[in-house]
Amino acid sequence: MKFVIMSVCLVLSSLSLLPVAFGAQAAQPAAKVQSPAPKTSFPTSEPSEPAKDWKGRPDAAVVHAGVVGGLGIVRGEVGFALTGSFSKMILPHGFIEDINNQASIETELGGVFGSNFSAFTYSLHLRWDFLKDTDWTFFAMGGVGGDVVGGSNLSFPRVGMGLFRRFNDFLLFRAEVSHEVVAVGMTLPLY
Repeated sequence: MKFVIMSVCLVLSSLSLLPVAFGAQAAQPAAKVQSPAPKTSFPTSEPSEPAKDWKGRPDAAVVHAGVVGGLGIVRGEVGFALTGSFSKMILPHGFIEDINNQASIETELGGVFGSNFSAFTYSLHLRWDFLKDTDWTFFAMGGVGGDVVGGSNLSFPRVGMGLFRRFNDFLLFRAEVSHEVVAVGMTLPLY
């Protein structure tokens, strides 16, 4: 269990540099100390002028559901993976104050189908989203995953990363890579 917690912490802390790698500016020290502005909820309407990268408004949707398909690996065997996902935002302002980031708890359930096997797959993880602008969101995930083949269950730490590309208010493209799947699909913001 310590290994799982340490792995998740390591991946999430190293991926906190992701916004810097994609052009976010490091925070400059303030010339004078000011009292912090109170946090407010953001309206869902579009801003009058575009926000700077990594500084925009949080995603208004709290719950997402989606489906992805692609290449799945189960115990050294390769097959077609088909997975459904469901997520609920738990931190609308994330772990880093200076950039637009959010954290969600997410579960994925599905299957991997190979030429001589089929397996049920599952995952429960934290997804940490870094919102670059209104169209692009990059994410890291860490938690526990597993598969069931026959009557044998195998659980393991799950880490990965991916992205969302927003087409409109109702449809997002999703791509993700982890040690057991490379997949693409669609996600719907529910509310």
